[in-house]
Amino acid sequence: KPPIDFELATEISNAKKIAASLKASTEILDDVDGMESFILEELRYKLMDVMNTTLMTGTLSTTVPAGIQTISVAFSQTGLQTPNPNNFDAIRALVAQLRTANFKGLITVFVSPVDNANMDMAKANSQGQYVLPPFTSADGKNIGGAVVVEDNNIPIGYVQAAILDLFKVLVYQDFTIKWGWEDDDFTKNLITVIGEMRIHSFHSENNAGAF
Repeated sequence: KPPIDFELATEISNAKKIAASLKASTEILDDVDGMESFILEELRYKLMDVMNTTLMTGTLSTTVPAGIQTISVAFSQTGLQTPNPNNFDAIRALVAQLRTANFKGLITVFVSPVDNANMDMAKANSQGQYVLPPFTSADGKNIGGAVVVEDNNIPIGYVQAAILDLFKVLVYQDFTIKWGWEDDDFTKNLITVIGEMRIHSFHSENNAGAF
């Protein structure tokens, strides 16, 4: 039973707010059946969209959490070489870097919809047949053991790989709705609706290369 040891260091995480808002007139709330429910559903959807974008691209500040793109390291794996590399090869190389660094767990690869479509439509130059590398599933959504996901937050020509289990997101304050008069002025007949969440997001320094 060989002994092991590890060290824990205290860190401080400040909850960051994710929010979205809209304005509605009192008339539309009175005159259209179900408008309040429709507004709440749309606001929740928009808030989750803002959350997705923030957790992918956010630049760390006092109000914004660091997104996956901010904490990511660049590709640097040596010893990989293949003639005429394509997007499939690039993704397979990213998987190799993560596995070489002894990171285990499911790897998610984010690509732009355009790059993903180009991979789906890849054909052999000579006969025009659709081709998939042997390390790719039949639908092209699993490459080298990594799951491929389309995301508009990824620029064309780039790819983002991450072991999402190592990127921790804790909900500190769940989704809340607040209604209020516009500028506290009743004469405007406008109501502001705010949807908010507060979250903690972080990762262990031991897992700094997992993104």
